[in-house]
Amino acid sequence: MNFKQLEINVESEVAPEVALEVALEVAPEVAPLSTFFDSFDSVSELLRKSETLAAAARGQDSVAVYSTARNGVTPPVAPLCQPPLVPRSAPAADAIPFRPLLRRAMALVHIVDDGREDGESVRMRGDSLVIGRSEGEIVIPHDFSMSPRHAAIARRVDGGWQLADLDSATGTFVRVTTAKLKNGSVLQVGATRFRFEILSATSDPTEAWLVEIVPQGNGRRYECRGATTSIGRANGGCEIAINDPFISLAHAQLHRTTHGWRIDNSGLNGLWVRINAPVIMTNPSQFQCGEQRFVFVPLLT
Repeated sequence: MNFKQLEINVESEVAPEVALEVALEVAPEVAPLSTFFDSFDSVSELLRKSETLAAAARGQDSVAVYSTARNGVTPPVAPLCQPPLVPRSAPAADAIPFRPLLRRAMALVHIVDDGREDGESVRMRGDSLVIGRSEGEIVIPHDFSMSPRHAAIARRVDGGWQLADLDSATGTFVRVTTAKLKNGSVLQVGATRFRFEILSATSDPTEAWLVEIVPQGNGRRYECRGATTSIGRANGGCEIAINDPFISLAHAQLHRTTHGWRIDNSGLNGLWVRINAPVIMTNPSQFQCGEQRFVFVPLLT
């Protein structure tokens, strides 16, 4: 399965009861396999017809061919002559595909391979699934930035699904196209993580900073000037230039509005925001635990 350019549209800050909307690239429909053998017994008949046709082409009698074979001499191998396939008309699309009516629909979780757009699929058979480094239904033991019990997907009372962080050390992130930011919001651009800071509750709300999060203490501080601040890779001409090969030349834009701050994504590797409360996943959605990325796909209800 291919997961190209999955992004979430978050029109409000990442908080409880945030609906995630995303478009999943639909794989092309696979044509049904044509039925060559109608039954097991037809195999011998097809082989007999094959020998007869091959013998006729060589000017031999088919009985002589089979007689030679019975006497222990193997005749030349002739190509299997397949009967012409009769075209079959496609069934009328006058009904919806079958799905269970007496039980709730389930969901799929795709573990995206490193540097790829596809990966392993896990089918949810229950109402919850835990992801972690050492515990849960999905375990990624070699990702040391993942907590033992990192995140959980659970069915809601209304039948929908939600993603929650389990007090992990490094957080759970969702991929967004746009999101409102508040003081303390954490986001990831490329492989670099930032904390968004407004200097204080009483200070000018137009004064904001992106503070790089590093293993020890704080990294560089980038001031967000003007109504729009562009974020991109070094030498890309953006106000905030970051030396990160996973960041596009023009990756994201920070906007100061009358209602606060908003960030929009335009980079190849996406924009990711850390969740601080459960978020609702009504459509296919991408999220990240540690350095492992996942795609959640709710099936039809």
